[in-house]
Amino acid sequence: MRNCIADKLLGAELDRAEAALRALVAGAGRGAEAYLDERIAAVRTLAEGMQDEADEAALHRALAAMWRALQDEWQRHSDAMSVRLFSGEGDPDAAISGTIVSGLQQVIVDVLPEEDIHQLYAEAG
Repeated sequence: MRNCIADKLLGAELDRAEAALRALVAGAGRGAEAYLDERIAAVRTLAEGMQDEADEAALHRALAAMWRALQDEWQRHSDAMSVRLFSGEGDPDAAISGTIVSGLQQVIVDVLPEEDIHQLYAEAG
């Protein structure tokens, strides 16, 4: 039997998010593309490695942990961008990285049960 969460990720969810994020980073440089490649690969590898029904609970926990790590990463990018803005400079790399992280967080939110999403946001708040 198949793992529903993995099926969603490996189906249209991750592909759609990847296409949208690639459009956003187009022209931003190789660093942004490499950053996106690494993050997409991490989510895809996780889902590919846990496709069996017996793996669904473990994938669920792993995705929740990944969402939390992405939240911390997003906060670092946001802080870096804020510091640069207050000093009169912009930081497009931090903005692009934050957008990538936020997009991947949304992919995870889209495949996890709603009650878990509320808990993730409460923990992050």
